[in-house]
Amino acid sequence: MSPEDLTTFTQFADIHSYTGGTTTLSTKDAVFMNILSAVETQGVLTIKRLLIENLTKLIYFDKEYKDIFVKILELYQTKDWMPQLIAIESELDPASIMHKYRAKELSETAKELLVMLGQKNYQDASNEC
Repeated sequence: MSPEDLTTFTQFADIHSYTGGTTTLSTKDAVFMNILSAVETQGVLTIKRLLIENLTKLIYFDKEYKDIFVKILELYQTKDWMPQLIAIESELDPASIMHKYRAKELSETAKELLVMLGQKNYQDASNEC
């Protein structure tokens, strides 16, 4: 990897060295951490292999958590689905680096999804569902 590629790659996420486990690099960004972990454990990672692994996870999720999957698809049909999902992630993981991209207000669907995902201290959502 060239120095320019490495610089670009590290700007995608909050990548930093990690000495407390089996991984060399770490990030709070779950998507990039998934890729980093796969590269470290499997070596070369192809896009095809990554897509197959993620599709397999989606199929499993659809089968095991149908109600949540349906609610996510319902949220996806709205125009502000991405800020809504980021807001949910921020509520579930206060350490998330995505706070600055989150929606200011959660939609009713997002509130329902947040409750389904087990966020017990979100008062607005628990009172309305």
